[in-house]
This record gives sequence, C-alpha cells and structure tokens, in this order.
Amino acid sequence: MCKPHLLEINLPLIIILCLFLSPLLGCEQPQPRAFENPSTINTEYDTSKVAYVVYYIGSSNCGVCDNKSVVKSINKIPSKFRKKVNISVKTVMIVMDRKIRRGIKFTLKYKPWDELSIGSFYRNELLLYRFNELTVPGVPHVLVFKDRYSTRDNGVPVLNSRKLVKNILGGKNIINWVSKGLPIDRT
Repeated sequence: MCKPHLLEINLPLIIILCLFLSPLLGCEQPQPRAFENPSTINTEYDTSKVAYVVYYIGSSNCGVCDNKSVVKSINKIPSKFRKKVNISVKTVMIVMDRKIRRGIKFTLKYKPWDELSIGSFYRNELLLYRFNELTVPGVPHVLVFKDRYSTRDNGVPVLNSRKLVKNILGGKNIINWVSKGLPIDRT
C-alpha cells in the first residue's frame, strides 16, 4: 500500500493558504470563466414574487458536454434566457466531477453563470433535491424551474414553491432548444 504524499494530505490547507496569501504577495490567481467578469453575473436577483432558475448540469467525463456546438449553445443560455423573460433569472452551473480541480478546469470553456457547484457526482447537494429523481438523470442536462417567493419581515427571501417547467437532456436537444429561442411552459 502506498503512503499518501505529504502534499496530498495537506492539499486543502495549502489551497486555502495560497488563496489568502497570494493577494498579499501581489500574485493573481487564474479564475475559471464562470467567475470572470462579475458585471455579467446577476447580483440583483429579485425574489419579490416569481423568478426562474436555470440549471446546467455537466461533467468533464461526458464527451457530449465537450462538444463545441453544445458548449456554444450552453454559453448562450444565460443572456438569451434573461432577454426572453421579463422576470428575475438566476443561472446555476453544476459540475458533477468528483475531483474539484478537474471540475474547475471543465468550467473554463463556459461563460459566467450566477452560481457554481462542483463535486460529489450524484451526491452533489444541488442534484439531490430534484435531479436524481428524474427518469433519466444524465448529462448534459438543462432544468428550468419557476420559483415563487415571499419575503420575511427582515428582508430575507423564502422559497414557497418550485415548479419544473423545462427538462432538456442531451446535446442535440439542448442545441435545438436554444436555436428555437428557449421555449418554456408558461405556468
């Protein structure tokens, strides 16, 4: 049995130290495109009444997820969907890779999304709620939810209901959905 390398044992600590010390040392960290250009990320998510949440689920282990046409279509979704609807939209990219580094590398081909979750394969926290119960929980996958919110007296939003309004599985289906203008069920 091989003994783990010291670097592997302390990797989380080393990553944290690098993240905190690099600005002090004048070093810049390369960022995945999902974090790039914060002006395109939706920070004013209005949860006053109704909003859409668009999930993209992918993985570096999926050859279709790396297809240039699929990536191009996925990259169009955040801006096109916001233009299509006249209510608030949040976009969430979920990368199922078990290895975080590999998942981060996978995100480099994509334009920014509002939120990013990487790791744990089918045990990813965001997938446990609705994705794993689908008939075919495969990738690439796009899910669109319509959420209804209320706001507590302290201003904190509370999710009252979430309805799945679109479920697109597979590269060809995603490309077709985007090319048709991202139609959704109006409910």
